[in-house]
Amino acid sequence: MTSNALTYRPVLIYGAGIHLSGAEQEAIDFAHYLKIPVCPTWAGLDILPSDDPLHIGSFGTHGTRVGNFVVQNATHIVAIGTRLDSKATGTPIESFARKAYISMHDIDQREIDKFGGRVIGICRDVKDSFKNIIAMEPAPKEWLDQIKTWKERYPVVLPE
Repeated sequence: MTSNALTYRPVLIYGAGIHLSGAEQEAIDFAHYLKIPVCPTWAGLDILPSDDPLHIGSFGTHGTRVGNFVVQNATHIVAIGTRLDSKATGTPIESFARKAYISMHDIDQREIDKFGGRVIGICRDVKDSFKNIIAMEPAPKEWLDQIKTWKERYPVVLPE
């Protein structure tokens, strides 16, 4: 996939804050409503069932190949209830999703501030975030098709 092949490649990153807020159903409904793929953090892996077509797999040092492809090729990332630690983003932070617009929704302002302006931060309980994120469009079919191709080509467990 070339960087110009598709100009809108959204992904949702779901973390443990969704559990802490009791917003699991809101997270599921939001992803399904907009048909945007989800790359959960390790602590958010169980928010969407693993067989849900929008569940891509985790990313970062403990993530899947496909999860890393999706996050690194995304143009729009909405991170909800995750502090985006260095195991997820790698270091330096500038190498994480270099061409993406990143919106981070977290209850802890210090976690948002650590990115020094690299993210647009919204400090609030994440349950409220799902009610207030309205400026997103559904993921384009071409982006979902590319992710499906990666999932088929790079399965977590090989058939053999």
